[in-house]
Amino acid sequence: RSYTRVKVVRAAPLSEPDRYICFLDIKDEAICMVKEIGELQEDNHAIVHEELNTRYLTAYVSQIVELRNEYGVSYWDVMTDRGRREFVAKNVAENAQWLGDRRLFLLDVDGNRFEFSDLSKLDKKSQAFIDLVL
Repeated sequence: RSYTRVKVVRAAPLSEPDRYICFLDIKDEAICMVKEIGELQEDNHAIVHEELNTRYLTAYVSQIVELRNEYGVSYWDVMTDRGRREFVAKNVAENAQWLGDRRLFLLDVDGNRFEFSDLSKLDKKSQAFIDLVL
């Protein structure tokens, strides 16, 4: 289901993905802003979260199944909130964006977004793979 009369956007999509959620009308004018997504009632929270995931198309990585690194190109096989995915990234050490102490953001060669929300919560094998490329 999609809501066509109200657009939900993040004011700071990379640095504060769950804060400062803006609701815009059909003319892209601000209706309101929610400081914390958690302030919303549970059913509304689920709807807003679904709309944001659809808009930003970021896959959240929970496990690295396999990772190969060859001449600055890395081949990833990961488990995400959208299922198992494979992607290719170039020069990860140079192009990774750190969004805090433990949060990592990667773009693959096709422009798809992959986020590691908290590297310390990954299993030991996945953490070892991250150490390999960073």
